[in-house]
Amino acid sequence: MSRIGHLLVTGALLTLAAPQAMAAGTAAAPPSSSVALQPMTTVEGGVKSWVALGIEQWSGETMYQIGYPVAYVGGAENGYFPFSELEFPLDINMASLRVGIEFSDRIPVYATLKKPVKDPSDSMTDKDWITASNPGRLDIYSESSVSSFDATVFDVDAGYKFLKTPQIALSAGAGYLFQKFDYDVRLLHQWSPSGLVGYDYYGEGQTALNYEITYKVPYMQLRAEFRPVPKAEIFARIAYSPWASAEDHDQHFLRYKDNKGDLDGDYLNFAVEGRYEFAPRWFVSAGYEYSYLDLDGTMTAEFYGIYDHTVTEHVESRQSVFFFTAGYIFGKGAN
Repeated sequence: MSRIGHLLVTGALLTLAAPQAMAAGTAAAPPSSSVALQPMTTVEGGVKSWVALGIEQWSGETMYQIGYPVAYVGGAENGYFPFSELEFPLDINMASLRVGIEFSDRIPVYATLKKPVKDPSDSMTDKDWITASNPGRLDIYSESSVSSFDATVFDVDAGYKFLKTPQIALSAGAGYLFQKFDYDVRLLHQWSPSGLVGYDYYGEGQTALNYEITYKVPYMQLRAEFRPVPKAEIFARIAYSPWASAEDHDQHFLRYKDNKGDLDGDYLNFAVEGRYEFAPRWFVSAGYEYSYLDLDGTMTAEFYGIYDHTVTEHVESRQSVFFFTAGYIFGKGAN
């Protein structure tokens, strides 16, 4: 089993075990004269829905590496990996629109759309190892500013609550994630940490590179819901996919080089959220979400529109998100 698979199993066990332990503790407690806990917004057999607007603070990066083996029209060449690495920052703010619908108090469906409201301020970095006799020596390093940025994130999932009490609910289901990030960057400074001659110069303000990557991820998930007090809920989710795919496109304008990659691999996601209904039908929430993508494939390179070679490619993306939302509840059973 892969490292991500181990993380999935561990996370799933924790997700399932924690609410059951809480439920056991609640069952053992003596009766109380306080108001009994009730589902926050639903009646059995009814339909509830809600909509929320939010703001998110992202951190992390998308990193891609290329290296040997390299295939040419007439053959192939083996060697070390990587010989080049580019890292694109994800220190951004995103606005979110979230929608939820629950049918028969058992079948939840969620959808989220996100767009950026703040571009990355961290630099994009480019590293090259070009000495075959010493592949661990960093020979070329550059930093570039992000001059233009766009992104679209869309996530939809559905599940079935196979365990449900007034305080605890567990559901299993599936979903689909779409992410697209698009960068234009301008070179700030390039130099040679190893002292090679001819690699030290500054950018002149023009766009040197465009990078675009699109992730498409069907996934499986487990969700847990817990109501510790009236009007408050805690949600947790773990999702995993061995079917993640990505396509990326890297255009080096100064070298007239065009790279296109095709990859597949794994996706892991964990999220936790606390929600409070502060007035009839109105709620606020805050939470944290972490995603990790690990993909491998190949990238083809063209110069002046003519095919030159195909390299091995590896992509990793780490996405850490803190979020806050405010929303409104529709449907039956709203307090």
